[in-house]
Amino acid sequence: MIMSFQVALEVSWAARGSATLDRLSRREEEPPYAGSRPLVCVWCEGRSAVAMRVNESTVLLGPRVRLVPYRRAHVLRYNQWMQDPELLELTCSTPLTLEQEIQNQRSWHADPLKLTFILCARDDDDGGAIPDDLTSGMCGDVNAFLSEIDDDDDDETSVSAELEIMIAEPAQRRRGLARTALQMFIAYLLERVPRVGRLVVKVTDANVPSLRLFESLGFTVHKPMPIFQQTELRLSVASARARGWGALSREVSCVVPPEGEGQA
Repeated sequence: MIMSFQVALEVSWAARGSATLDRLSRREEEPPYAGSRPLVCVWCEGRSAVAMRVNESTVLLGPRVRLVPYRRAHVLRYNQWMQDPELLELTCSTPLTLEQEIQNQRSWHADPLKLTFILCARDDDDGGAIPDDLTSGMCGDVNAFLSEIDDDDDDETSVSAELEIMIAEPAQRRRGLARTALQMFIAYLLERVPRVGRLVVKVTDANVPSLRLFESLGFTVHKPMPIFQQTELRLSVASARARGWGALSREVSCVVPPEGEGQA
């Protein structure tokens, strides 16, 4: 999926590789993509995994934004996005065939290290109704990639969540959608995955809008990564919780049939 954190961080890093223990690839946005470059996420054996299918039947409604689970119905449009040379460059990706993208979506759906929503623009006058067509307003995605924390800075039983967001549709950029989606997504993530002890984002140094976006959300520079021409920023979980972002959205559960039941 594309992600945009307008970090540049509206950025999103779309890991288009395989699953666990594989090198991931990423993407950017509003500036189309906000996130980092290839990263290796390892889920240590012997530690409990987090089932990232927690959102498979969940829709989040917020101001001008609707977050829906990534389904087979979204793959065609997503694949079309990822033929764009600019997005491919921003997300450090290579173009995939439609069949490869379908396999990628299936892998993401079952992967315990990923949590993904498709970002859709919505009209606040829609009465909060969930459209039958979950591709309505589709314009990007937002993701978290989980890995065990195993250093001296944090509780080793905690999980690090690396965030990415992307606004792929040019007409939907610069509208604040990435900011709102990130706030909604972080609040949901902390509620549903209580083991998260660290929020991380890695932004390409040239992606100034993304850097500014994340800084405006409270992220601070943790360390420069000159070899990759990136900067790693972090936000403490306590600080994120204190911002009250959960009040921005309303969670609608069980409105989407589980994958394979009505939506292939």
